[in-house]
Amino acid sequence: MEIRLDEGTIKLIALFESVTRAEVRDCIPSDERVVFIVGKGQAGAAIGERGENIHRLRELLRKNVEIVEWAEVAEAFVRNIFHAFRVSEVKIERRKGRNTAVVTVAPGEKARAIGREGRNLRQARNILARHFRDIEAVVIA
Repeated sequence: MEIRLDEGTIKLIALFESVTRAEVRDCIPSDERVVFIVGKGQAGAAIGERGENIHRLRELLRKNVEIVEWAEVAEAFVRNIFHAFRVSEVKIERRKGRNTAVVTVAPGEKARAIGREGRNLRQARNILARHFRDIEAVVIA
């Protein structure tokens, strides 16, 4: 699957890799944050001891930085996208003619998982559109 990166995104990847020494598979910048997809098993190295790499990157970029660990299986990748929440189950279902990732989280975390004005759901859909194109929607249950 081909992902196109502009010059600014390539510079972000180079900075991230120089700070963390982790392999970046993808980078999705937005106005408020930058999401880095790192290789399988590299999230810990990317975050750094006590989150030092994340803190340094936040200072350098003046944006929130999020790290998502790559997974070959769609359900595992969706779980990784929502790693900050207590995810109990991820299923890919056919709903209204579309493949939908149904993410079940703890009841008290449902609103946070959705995010302000659905921001986290939009971000998850954008990431999945780049890596698992057959998944067209994300729902928090």
